[in-house]
Amino acid sequence: MIKQSPVIEWHIAENDEEWARLCARPGPDNAPAVQRDWFFKPSLGRMIVILVLIGAGGWLWHKDQRALQTIEMELNATAQGESLAVALDQPQLTASLTDDQAPKAWQDQFVHEYGVLSSATAEAEGELGLKVDILLQSVDFHYDQAVATVILRTKAGEPTHRQTRFYRRTAIDWVRTAPDLELWGVEEQLETAFFVFTYRATDAAAVAAVAPQVDALYTTMRRNLGLSTAPGTEKLPITISVTDVPANSGYLSYPMAISVPSPALYLAPVELSEKEILAQSLALPLLNHLIGQTIEHYKLDSSWQPLLYGVRLWQVWESDLPLAAWRPTVVQWIYQDLPLADQQQTSVLPKQYTELCAAHTLWMPAPVQIQIPLWCQPLESGDWYAEQWKLLAPPVHLVDLGLPVPTGDVVYQNGPIGPSYHPGRTVAMATMLEYSVMTYGHERLPDLLAGLGQYKSWETLIPATFGVSAAEFEAGWQAYLATHYGIVTAPQ
Repeated sequence: MIKQSPVIEWHIAENDEEWARLCARPGPDNAPAVQRDWFFKPSLGRMIVILVLIGAGGWLWHKDQRALQTIEMELNATAQGESLAVALDQPQLTASLTDDQAPKAWQDQFVHEYGVLSSATAEAEGELGLKVDILLQSVDFHYDQAVATVILRTKAGEPTHRQTRFYRRTAIDWVRTAPDLELWGVEEQLETAFFVFTYRATDAAAVAAVAPQVDALYTTMRRNLGLSTAPGTEKLPITISVTDVPANSGYLSYPMAISVPSPALYLAPVELSEKEILAQSLALPLLNHLIGQTIEHYKLDSSWQPLLYGVRLWQVWESDLPLAAWRPTVVQWIYQDLPLADQQQTSVLPKQYTELCAAHTLWMPAPVQIQIPLWCQPLESGDWYAEQWKLLAPPVHLVDLGLPVPTGDVVYQNGPIGPSYHPGRTVAMATMLEYSVMTYGHERLPDLLAGLGQYKSWETLIPATFGVSAAEFEAGWQAYLATHYGIVTAPQ
């Protein structure tokens, strides 16, 4: 149906006779003037009626606004309770505490780290006395459903985290529900040199912003691994899903299709843009995908698998994405904090442990998924067997990184067969690769990977790849650790 704008004519009457004459003129529809005269002829009574009608309309509008405010208050109360439940259930917030420390201690830890104090209701506070302040930044209503952007704030009102949540009205209250595809807009597609993105309209801006960045990152990662950087005939499908769960997707070993959650679904720090969230969530499964292609390209068996883990972690840290910022913290922990720990301590955690865990668990169940040896669980549940690995010297020699295992042989990590390797050896391999690239250039990394299928020891692989002896390469790596990380190594 085509809508036509009305044509309005203005006439100014200079006196009552002119006013009467104008009112007597027939309208466009040739209706008698007397039918319109009640509205147009000045009259105190008629003006009062018109004002009453206008007032009634204003009252109805105000009533709708009050109803909307009531709904938002109900949603706010629901979100307050949810935020409190999330706060009490964050494992990384309790990881540094022992059983004899009362709940109040880790409440203080939560408040200290996140600054989340608030004006939540007494019912939401419960016996613990912990307050969580949230703000419904925007609410989009769809009949009995709502899509709300929730902002967590400090007691000073500063925003800390945000998340988009879905709610449905029940007979008694609003309850949080699973995301609804229909509320996320129509399905769209974007094709780039390497990928076909499928997403909903709500994510269109984030996908458009991140697609060129991911194409460039994918090209760089392929070049680092010695894989062709020319786009193939078949493009990798990527789905930005509103039903995937953050931190639990994208971790198939070598996915042939990738699906990651919408960046709006993450309970993420407000300083992280949706572009950064989406780029990091895509980089992780893309690296798994490329490791699979690397194994096929160089026809590698499982004997050098630990080095491939190091390659993956090194690429995570080289990507200039949010998780790359934690490289210095993790390296310092492996090489300096652990060796200096008192042997009576059950565990020594990295500096900013809570923040490190919170950052990684945005995109994965735990940092151990990328071979950073942390579960981010309460220590009583076992956040690694620190009492065993503290007895091991930090890995600063090539032999500490492990020798290839012939295909078919079984070696247990800390069992009676084979040597015991430091759980931080993947971190060590990442620093070794960092040194080799900084010293000999990125072009030598594909040579190193190609040599994995030909050589069976560091003593033969290193000279063939870098043109120096294994001992000279090892000394250079140790000097690099000292220069860039302040790590002083002891002679073997």
